[in-house]
Amino acid sequence: MALHGYIMKSYFIELFGNSPQVKVLDFFIANYWEAWSMVEISKEIKAGYSTLKILLPRLVKKDFLKVKKKVGKINFYELNLKNPVILRLVQFDWALIKHGIGVK
Repeated sequence: MALHGYIMKSYFIELFGNSPQVKVLDFFIANYWEAWSMVEISKEIKAGYSTLKILLPRLVKKDFLKVKKKVGKINFYELNLKNPVILRLVQFDWALIKHGIGVK
């Protein structure tokens, strides 16, 4: 089960827009501890499966995501926390949250 299920728009999405790529990154930043299938991601972020079929391999190629496991033909993706760019995005997202709710 996803942490926020996109009931509320995150500060990350407010700042960078509502594109599928931003929604995917925001979803994985908020749910970094778990691996997700393409079908699960599609349902959680309300993005088309065909869009994710193109987008997720691109994010894997850029080392933003990685395939944690494969069950049959189904890949389970997770955030690549070894990528320094991803670590900065996570830190930035937390800074946005703290700023947005007035924490210093």
